[in-house]
Amino acid sequence: VVSSGSMSVTSLLATLTVVADTNPPTLLSASSLSQSLVAIGYSKPIDPVSGTNSANYAVSGGVTVSGASLADAQTVWLTVSPVAYGSNYIVTVNNVLDRAGTPNLIAPNSQIAFTASAYNPSSVGGALPAGSTAILTNGYDITGAGNDIGGVADQFQFNYQLVTGDFDVRVRVQGLGKADVWTKAGLMARESLAPGSRFASTIATPIITGEFFEYRGSAGNGTTILGNFPPNYPFTWLRLQRSGNQFTGYAGYDGQTWSALGSASLALSNSLYFGMAVSSHVNGETVLAQFRDIGPTPASATVGVVANPNEPLATSSRKTALVISEIMYKPAPRNDGLNLGYLELYNANPYFFDMSGWKLAGDMISFTFPTPTIIPGGGFLVIAAAPADMQAAYGLSGVLGPYTGALKNAGLIQLVDEVGAVHLEIPYLNTFPWPVAADGSGHSMVIARPSLGEGDPHAWDISDVAGGSPGVLEAYRPSPLRNVVINEILSNPGNAPGGDYIELYNHSSQTNDISGCVLTDRAPTNKFVIPAGTLIPPGGFAVFYEANLGFGINPAGETIFFKNPDGSRVLDAVQMEAQAEGVSLGRW
Repeated sequence: VVSSGSMSVTSLLATLTVVADTNPPTLLSASSLSQSLVAIGYSKPIDPVSGTNSANYAVSGGVTVSGASLADAQTVWLTVSPVAYGSNYIVTVNNVLDRAGTPNLIAPNSQIAFTASAYNPSSVGGALPAGSTAILTNGYDITGAGNDIGGVADQFQFNYQLVTGDFDVRVRVQGLGKADVWTKAGLMARESLAPGSRFASTIATPIITGEFFEYRGSAGNGTTILGNFPPNYPFTWLRLQRSGNQFTGYAGYDGQTWSALGSASLALSNSLYFGMAVSSHVNGETVLAQFRDIGPTPASATVGVVANPNEPLATSSRKTALVISEIMYKPAPRNDGLNLGYLELYNANPYFFDMSGWKLAGDMISFTFPTPTIIPGGGFLVIAAAPADMQAAYGLSGVLGPYTGALKNAGLIQLVDEVGAVHLEIPYLNTFPWPVAADGSGHSMVIARPSLGEGDPHAWDISDVAGGSPGVLEAYRPSPLRNVVINEILSNPGNAPGGDYIELYNHSSQTNDISGCVLTDRAPTNKFVIPAGTLIPPGGFAVFYEANLGFGINPAGETIFFKNPDGSRVLDAVQMEAQAEGVSLGRW
């Protein structure tokens, strides 16, 4: 035990043989960090004098080099006249030396090619397998692996550019694969490409854990997560803003109105690596993140309450975390004869569930889940009347079925475990208060307010668009037209002037253009298209009489549909019973 003083020990005699370094440096990489900055990577540390002499570099395509600086011992940043994104360039290097005792000279006219891109790929923290990038006209498809964005060291795929000073950038995440409930994708700004670098980010996950603001305030320390917002693929909008040392993350549905997730004061460098980050949360397994419409946030953007009439998808019963989340009992008529009736199951737990031996039962269909049937945490299963038809029409895989029997416009569906206990029970109808537009319009029926319980008709709504969303999260698409509803119907006018009529009401605070919208009493048929230039002021009405509609309303009762111009959504549907003469049906 030594308490003070210095100690030493001498080894046996050792001989060290030194071999002179005679290998010249070579070019390993070239990439555009911005339109005016190109990074050159060398195979070994280079002489800082010759390596930063801009006269030793030339770029093809008429691009001029005005400066060179060392980013690190093996990387040089060239300041250049603007390059064009998507164009190919060749960098030629001469007269650059390495740092050997007797310096070695790079081979004359050494060359390396690159394609100028707004965002350059990097595997931070050694994420494997290496990611890949597909450049599209409106964005990027980026695959990435890595253990996590978070903890004391990050491991993820990063497509970045250098930004200086303040910024405010948004992006729409169209889709995100799921290797784990903590798979992540989003916008990030970080000081360096080192795994423990300080950063700020706005992150989305596949479903359960939602969207949030995440940052690391001290290099090599853990991260902090703030806020939560439900994902909404393909309309998951993320935004990251820097104003001085203040970094703020936002989320939204339309890229215009934003909900603030969180904010942090971080004294980061003026120049940062900014871009799109992807981590599968399972190193060795990649996921695909679809980034679209990346660019500056419009000056007209606002921060406020982002309204969604639906609750996040979650459990509907205390008996099970499994949810019957979607039912397509009457698909729209098709010319190809495909049978697209289906049910969708969702696992609201973050861990997998073995459904082997469980059953779908009731008075219409029967299906026993084969062994093994594993539904992952936050995952979906689709059970179809004709699995091959579903896979062909929707591009799905792994569709189960067929079930025996058929889904009808009314009936009982049960989810029963392997010993016969009933965990879920849905006694649905095609009449009010169940969502009547699901009966033949092409919409499925989705559980929109699961907290009410799966047996409550008010828990259900039609799918956001016709055709439903089998196997994926149901999205919400904000639109001003959602604020226009059918307010009054007269089908038995007697001697009233004008005859039958349908009245629409705009319950929003803005004028809405309903040109091209459709009123009809047969969902597949557009009987009346509202003329161009038809506007409804805030709190205003529009009335269409039989002479304009071109069809009469059955006084014995029927359903009236109000559809958006492209037919992708039934905006409203009212099911009416027989009317007394001269007495209209009004809503409030």
